[in-house]
Amino acid sequence: MLRRDGPVLHRVDTSFWEYVEKMDGGRKRCNFCRHLFAKGTSISRIKLHLAGVTCRGVKICGQVPQDVQDAALAAIDGPPEKKLKTGMEQGGEEERLCSHLDMDNSMENTGDVLSLKYATELEYIKILNCNSMERLVSSSWLCSAPLPQPSPSYNGIFSGLKWFYCSGCKGMKKLFPPVLLPYLVNLEKIVVDGCEKMEEIIGGARSDEEGDMGEESSIRNTEFKLPKLRELHLEDLPELKSICSAKLICDSLQVIGVLNCEKLKRMGICLPLLENGQPSPPPSLEFIRVDPEEWWESVVEWEHPNAKDVLRPFVEFW
Repeated sequence: MLRRDGPVLHRVDTSFWEYVEKMDGGRKRCNFCRHLFAKGTSISRIKLHLAGVTCRGVKICGQVPQDVQDAALAAIDGPPEKKLKTGMEQGGEEERLCSHLDMDNSMENTGDVLSLKYATELEYIKILNCNSMERLVSSSWLCSAPLPQPSPSYNGIFSGLKWFYCSGCKGMKKLFPPVLLPYLVNLEKIVVDGCEKMEEIIGGARSDEEGDMGEESSIRNTEFKLPKLRELHLEDLPELKSICSAKLICDSLQVIGVLNCEKLKRMGICLPLLENGQPSPPPSLEFIRVDPEEWWESVVEWEHPNAKDVLRPFVEFW
């Protein structure tokens, strides 16, 4: 854990698993109040339980230590020193410039609340239970202003984004369109869970948007870098089939968590290559948390055929 001036912050979301005991039959029990969780309970519900947040039918923990509760709240809401008000309570359209954006179930995409020119300032985005939202941004919103190539004089849309959290969005199918990838140079953390229709994290457009966004097949052999991405957490995404249509270079990855995403076949992440052409784990990689084991052994594919062999020592099955 890392302590800042505010609450204790856990460096990775998956560290909250240490506060539950794994039981027979796949159930888990809280180490503090001994509450017994159902089989397949997500890390998001564990965090809500520890944080004392009463939503989605979660029973709260009455015996959690204050530092753990603060850490769980910080993991749900983002670092408190970065959180600013968004939307009309700040006084109108021109005051929506912010570093932290919360979206609720009344919104269909970020264009509902955010002017395109302000998107460069965002550092944290949290989307909860937006059931009518199918993607983070619509093609019409992107087309409302041209996107120049990133340069020293123009960083670009979402270029300041560091932390992205999406949970419980039942209509969400794809998050970032590939056109945004060159701008996500500061993205450090992606957490997506409980989105039952999610098919792809970074994917092409729908067939009726191909004229605006380009054909998905055109980027399959294209490489994009997410140089600062440290954590990727995916959980309870039953329709997820691919992380990205393109090839992703994420050499700063420390933690990967993939739980209950049994249709996920294409990771899309390219490992660093040694001089002999064989893949090597990212130098900062700490662990890969996986459930179920059968998914890892027989379903998922990495860009290099030997990738699973070199990553196997880092894999923890849950």
